Amino acid sequence: MGLFSKKQKEAKVTTFLVLPKELLYLVDLAIKAIDSWQIEYEIEFKIGEVTHQIGIDYDRTKAPKKGYSPEYMSVFLDEQKFVSLNELWENTLIDGNHFNLLGREIELDIIYKEPLETGDIETYYETL
Repeated sequence: MGLFSKKQKEAKVTTFLVLPKELLYLVDLAIKAIDSWQIEYEIEFKIGEVTHQIGIDYDRTKAPKKGYSPEYMSVFLDEQKFVSLNELWENTLIDGNHFNLLGREIELDIIYKEPLETGDIETYYETL
């Protein structure tokens, strides 16, 4: 028998590659889905071997105790915080490189593929 005589099992795909704009689109979907129960949100991703986080933060100490007030929300990428996605897009650096100039090198968990394709992150929330 030769080396390739047995069928090899295909490895199950667990991640996929996206562009920075696609990653921001996921965060924008999460912002649009905010309610008083689900305000903070974090998406973990990798570039090469390094893991990063992007998401939504909410200042619960300064915000009114009931409901949701958008002025207390911010977005972040790792330790960098911004008041808007546009500001994050234009000013974020990852390992000395501008985030918005990265190519298709952002690796996401496959669970984000459907929300990215359908634009429906609320269905994703229900599966958690």
